Amino acid sequence: MPFPVTIDGGDIVLRELCEQDLPALTRLYTDADLTQFMGFDKLAADQVPEALKAHLAAARRTPRTQYTLAITVDGAPDLVGVVRLLVEEYGRNAMLGGLIVIPESPGVGRGVTASRLLMAYGFGPLALHRIWGGRRTDYLRMHERMTRLGLVQEGFMRELFHTHGVWHDVVSYSVLAHEWKPDGPEVSIMESTVPAALSASGPAGLA
Repeated sequence: MPFPVTIDGGDIVLRELCEQDLPALTRLYTDADLTQFMGFDKLAADQVPEALKAHLAAARRTPRTQYTLAITVDGAPDLVGVVRLLVEEYGRNAMLGGLIVIPESPGVGRGVTASRLLMAYGFGPLALHRIWGGRRTDYLRMHERMTRLGLVQEGFMRELFHTHGVWHDVVSYSVLAHEWKPDGPEVSIMESTVPAALSASGPAGLA
């Protein structure tokens, strides 16, 4: 599968993570407020280098199942946020998540657009059939964001993940490839070439 991945949405570009992103990633992953509704507890500063190392390694595995990409804006190379697509081993499904943006950066207010660019890559070059995501039941404002992504509420998953010493229930959302309506640069991203490493049945397994 092609590496590195770059998804060009004009004023927003998603690119692979690199070693130079460590300070910005540390800013994100060690902030209790920013990670409050994530699927992991905030990290200590000395844990972030290992997390970055894991992201970089996952990007080079074949078949690739993890796309953790840096969000950059307005032509600047600096990471202002992160978004993630996790390809599952069956049914050409993937989970969209991991969206986190530095609050004092120009990435504020652009998370939905960045996520939609990654969805376009999923439905286009990755030939996915279904993309889904979830929100904690107590994260009510995320419902509106899920709707803007084109996802529809579909289910309820009890105690899906454990953070801050508590198990959390999650509301799930999804959209199918033929239902999703791309717009603007999303159209050209979807029309990009499908990587040969993805068969008609999807990836061979999780890396």
